[in-house]
Amino acid sequence: MHLFLFILVNILGSLLQGIVGIGQGLFATPLALTFLGKDEVMTAMIVAGVVLNGFLLFKVPVQKTKVRLWPLVLWGIIGLPIGVFILIMTPLDELKVAVGVLAVLLAAAVLYGKLHLAHRRWALPAASLLAGILQTSIGMPGAAIGVALAASGIPKDQMRRTLVTYFFVISLLTVPFYYLGGVLTLSGITLGLIAAPFIIVAGYYGNTIAKHVSPARYTRLAMAVVALSGAYAIFSGLR
Repeated sequence: MHLFLFILVNILGSLLQGIVGIGQGLFATPLALTFLGKDEVMTAMIVAGVVLNGFLLFKVPVQKTKVRLWPLVLWGIIGLPIGVFILIMTPLDELKVAVGVLAVLLAAAVLYGKLHLAHRRWALPAASLLAGILQTSIGMPGAAIGVALAASGIPKDQMRRTLVTYFFVISLLTVPFYYLGGVLTLSGITLGLIAAPFIIVAGYYGNTIAKHVSPARYTRLAMAVVALSGAYAIFSGLR
């Protein structure tokens, strides 16, 4: 039953990520944590993230963009060990509430036009650092980097390509940090590999749908994913 539920939440999360570039971790991780153990979920979601974003790298067109990806990745790497430390030391429910509140507030600020980061040179590096922390602590990096890119006015296809590339690299680099932190589990790896074919199919259909989503609707949809996922994280953390 748990295997079926894990595959189901990842199908839905991967479909969202195929459309907007974020969603797999934001959607699937909080839900999976309600019926599976913390280390098992975090391990399985890393496998799922590598599979999905690796696939989408071949599907989302390469775009010329003003965003310099590798400096963002370097800031994200700095955040990875911090996130592992937080994962080990912080009660999961408290972490979910804190991240959920942050996600809801940031997404609402973008949706209502109150957050503009286009001319803030520090914004994307700071968001990438936070995304690295969120990646290894709770598996929801999109709550930071997705919001920052949207608030910076990055066009739809550039944003999707940047997110997919960033998540793929950061997911791969998470593996050694989880190993050193004693987080990796064989059951989690197995779970992620079993779900992989379903994740790829969902990502394929999500990417197909994305071609028919206008830029304005894309931004609203992306921020709605962040806000709703944040709200659920708060709810599950307070239960």
